[in-house]
Amino acid sequence: MTEKTMTVGSAILCDDLRTEITGKNIIIGVYDPIFSVESFPINHKFAIAFIVDVSAGGNHSFRFRVIDNSDGQVLNGRIQLDTEEGGKNVSLPAVFFNLEMKKSSTLDIEVSYPNDEENWNNVGVWKIVEELRQDPVSSSENVRPVNSVD
Repeated sequence: MTEKTMTVGSAILCDDLRTEITGKNIIIGVYDPIFSVESFPINHKFAIAFIVDVSAGGNHSFRFRVIDNSDGQVLNGRIQLDTEEGGKNVSLPAVFFNLEMKKSSTLDIEVSYPNDEENWNNVGVWKIVEELRQDPVSSSENVRPVNSVD
């Protein structure tokens, strides 16, 4: 059994995560904790980047799950991480997944560790809602020509 030498501090929900040849991680399309979609249902590809701290180098692992609270849909997985030395924010292991949602919901992202796999820790929560539509402005009272002079 592996000793807990790693902690997942938080997660970032985004559209994509890429690594440049220089080793830099690029996080694309980061979602706010509450965000809207044009309408439901949706089928969207998401990525999760985990912010990981390790106290020592070596082979580490953790389990994760993504819970869609509207229907109880769960995505489960395990991430293996090899590091040469310890440190804060040493890696951004990523998970890519498609999610179908029929209505507004909250997504919970949780992790557990090898010595404590029954205890799940929440590392991120996102609420996805349908955007509020406003009628377009039909009045020109606030519109001023660009070339006007006061």
